[in-house]
Amino acid sequence: MKRIASTIVASATIGLIVAQAAAAAADRAIRSIDFAESSHVDDWLRHPVFGDPSFDAFERLPGNPILRGAAPLAWPVNGSFFLDPASGNWYLYVGEYVAGYFGGPSRCEVFRSEDKGKHWRNLGKIFPDAPLLFESDGKSPGHLPDVSVVYFDHRYHMVYDWGKADQSDGGIAYALSDRPEGPFHRDPEPIQRQSRQEKLLNKYNRPYAATLLRRQKDWLVLGMMDAPPFGWAMYATTATDPHGPWSKATIVRHPEANAFHPPLMEFFPAFATSEPPSPPGGRTTAVREPQIYAYAPATSVARNRNFQCLFRASLEHAEDPAAWELVRHGSLWHSEDVEHESFGIWGQTFSGSVDPADGAFRVLFPARDSAGNGTINVAVRDWARPFRPHGFVLSGHQGRSATFLLKTADALRVRTTFRLRGSARLMWDYRAPLEPNTPTSDATLADAMLTRHQGLDLPATGGWRVIAIDGSGKQTVLAGGERIVEPASSIAFERSADGSTRLSLDDRPIWHEDAKAEREKGNAPGAIGWLIEPQSHLFVSTFEVTPSAAAGLEPATLWYGGNEALLDAAEDPGRWQTVQSERFHFGHGLISRAAEPFAKWSVIGHHLALWSPRGPGYGTLLITLDGTPAAPIDLHADHDIPSAPVWRAKELSGDFHAVVLHAKVAPIPVDCLEVK
Repeated sequence: MKRIASTIVASATIGLIVAQAAAAAADRAIRSIDFAESSHVDDWLRHPVFGDPSFDAFERLPGNPILRGAAPLAWPVNGSFFLDPASGNWYLYVGEYVAGYFGGPSRCEVFRSEDKGKHWRNLGKIFPDAPLLFESDGKSPGHLPDVSVVYFDHRYHMVYDWGKADQSDGGIAYALSDRPEGPFHRDPEPIQRQSRQEKLLNKYNRPYAATLLRRQKDWLVLGMMDAPPFGWAMYATTATDPHGPWSKATIVRHPEANAFHPPLMEFFPAFATSEPPSPPGGRTTAVREPQIYAYAPATSVARNRNFQCLFRASLEHAEDPAAWELVRHGSLWHSEDVEHESFGIWGQTFSGSVDPADGAFRVLFPARDSAGNGTINVAVRDWARPFRPHGFVLSGHQGRSATFLLKTADALRVRTTFRLRGSARLMWDYRAPLEPNTPTSDATLADAMLTRHQGLDLPATGGWRVIAIDGSGKQTVLAGGERIVEPASSIAFERSADGSTRLSLDDRPIWHEDAKAEREKGNAPGAIGWLIEPQSHLFVSTFEVTPSAAAGLEPATLWYGGNEALLDAAEDPGRWQTVQSERFHFGHGLISRAAEPFAKWSVIGHHLALWSPRGPGYGTLLITLDGTPAAPIDLHADHDIPSAPVWRAKELSGDFHAVVLHAKVAPIPVDCLEVK
């Protein structure tokens, strides 16, 4: 009996332990995750056109702006930061332009601080008006705006932009000085001339925005070439002597490659250092190695200009395209909600220098004020700690911005606290196509991105509205009222497995929707995200998501439209016809009308599905995934067939992927790519 009793007690104890373990497991399953903590930096979608929820840790130095443009040179919107290792002084070399860049001569002025940025002195133009050299057209001095300086062998070496006043020619040139303030003695012939540069990739031949870097045995120039308004590429050239001769330019990063590359990115200036740019665990394609790298930050030339990314290569191999990698995709920079940063970062991206004494990463950054004039500013962060612990910024400047959480669930609770100036919308059940309104510079969100979701609107005029938007863009107001807390607010959103929804604003219930009759046909739970209107600034301090005990979080499904495929490929939209047809998944798509069509999606995810219609006029589609060709797909059919998945890739390793579409002869349609 004792043995039986002890067995019963033991069994009960084991049962209790099992029950407690099950309860603990259930508790872990429903534990809240705060996606506003920087450990979740890569759980948010960021994009050169759509926007960047940035966790970056940059802090502004006092005294900004150091320079504010005024006519005729209203745009001081480029520049480079130089920490002089000999004197310890800080220097800013500022490119000053007329508004719009052209229409008058540009120049470079140098600013010096002898007290670590507390005070700045304008030392004037880095180049005198005379003697005129290759930039002169005989009537005016031309353009001498942007410079990069390197200290080596007790002298200061510079490369700089030059251009004729009539824009008939331009390129990169070299100058030398015994002092960082100058005078700089210019070589009589430039390093590069556009008029003598063959077209690389059949489209790039205008050299500009170059950085000079010293290597162990030679010199490296990293510069830009563009084919506006579609493509921007970074090139490299080397020389054993900075006076030349220089090697032929080689494109090292460009959107036309069969690999992931964010579109519309303009590089300048680069810098060299040995410190890693991000801690372990961030989304990156890079492998951390203890060596000196050439780092090349880049900024988007979309309308908002609030997205940056960072590329790098081993300094000694930076002329090799294979050496380059994307080390940080977004979350590098945020715009403060101040008047002199009204347009976001503008011109080239931030120019950095890592101080070996304290590891501080100090940067010059250009912006534009509310009147549209350029401003020059300085900021700093710890080079080894790129993110703040929690909270991200999403800003809208001249256009809207949007971001989406890359995880979702049928049943979940969301609670977010935030500070808002302007207008914003918390979105849920989002199933619209992601694409720009145009695959060119100055792009913003396409109208189609404002469809197929529900949301809570918080307009700048006050109050709130719960809205539903269908596939045609028709908006239905489901509820509305006044706000209590402004500008700081909180939202609680809860969705049950049956589709019923509850919403609270500032801790008071404002709306309830009963269970839906059926979920939208064929769709997983829609994405959750933020939409920001122009001239708006959002700081999200918490974004807690609690999935139900029955189902955890799963990858959110996002759809990328046809214009995104042209944007990512730097394709001329004139080579494509836009079609409105129900044969396409979202009612619109593209059909090639030029020989050898080329389209590409650069996306983040692990499961891909290409959707396409079939029909009598279509030919064979060739697909390349991350540089590896897939099986050809015949899109020809005897009659029109509505869009459906024609190709899938599942359980892909890594986060970054490039899907390239091309054909040799017959026209092909481009519809959308499903990603999760």
